[in-house]
Amino acid sequence: MFNDIYTASKFAVEGFCESLVVQALKFNVFVSLIEPGPVVTEFETKLYEEAENADYSATDPETADMFSKLYLKNSKAIFSSLGQTPSDIAEVKGHAGVPLLSRHTRPIGIAR
Repeated sequence: MFNDIYTASKFAVEGFCESLVVQALKFNVFVSLIEPGPVVTEFETKLYEEAENADYSATDPETADMFSKLYLKNSKAIFSSLGQTPSDIAEVKGHAGVPLLSRHTRPIGIAR
């Protein structure tokens, strides 16, 4: 809910990388996609502040209520419990050339 465009763009990047894996093999180039999950940054903090102070009067009441009481609350909880730091991501990115998985994707931050 409320992440449809963001989620679609992530799937598009993943699909592009899957296609690129096959094309790049012709040139002995290996492709890895790092999928970090929630990352706690100033951008995320500012986004929540703006969302909490936004005027939703033009939005239908049901959607505004779901956004503020369900989405924002749960999204903040996920970031606070599972959020990684940019340093966490950089550490994994530094090892992207090392075969971690048989797949080309590198989901990180699930098991700490």
